[in-house]
Amino acid sequence: MAAATVFGIAFEVPGELASKYKEGFGPDLDAASGETHHLLPHPAVDIGKSEGVVLSPT
Repeated sequence: MAAATVFGIAFEVPGELASKYKEGFGPDLDAASGETHHLLPHPAVDIGKSEGVVLSPT
């Protein structure tokens, strides 16, 4: 999630929805990540050049 946050592709699942997930509607975000931040990454594609530069669409 640190990388997703740096690249600007992380979003926070609202507390009420995270609770529904935990109650059996979907994944338990806390158990799955070992954290309590309720962050998930947006789908994204980044292209890396051979020089180690990452090109992100804006």
